[in-house]
Amino acid sequence: MEYQEPIKFDTTMSENGVERNSDYTFTLKPAKYWRIDFGVQAYSTSGIAEFLFILNGGQVATMPIPSSSGQNHYSFSFIVPAKENSVLKILGTGHPIDLDPHQPNAWLTIQAIADL
Repeated sequence: MEYQEPIKFDTTMSENGVERNSDYTFTLKPAKYWRIDFGVQAYSTSGIAEFLFILNGGQVATMPIPSSSGQNHYSFSFIVPAKENSVLKILGTGHPIDLDPHQPNAWLTIQAIADL
């Protein structure tokens, strides 16, 4: 069975127009091009895992986490066009992802860069 769960964030920085939802998704209110910056201290001891970036139900980016025995810092950035009220979700999938117990959650920055 495939492991899949939403990522819970310690820190989320964004400008006006981004709403953090109770289910760990983010609503991008205005129609714009958005820059997404994501980082995490994580590892997967049982095999390759991935973070999936889902916008309105469709996958827009993937960040692999290779199998390792210790914490590694991973960061990833991309730009996505989003219509008004688009919903961004970030999921862990594949093998279980172990997050750093001293920094248990990921960080995320969402920044508008241009009108759509």
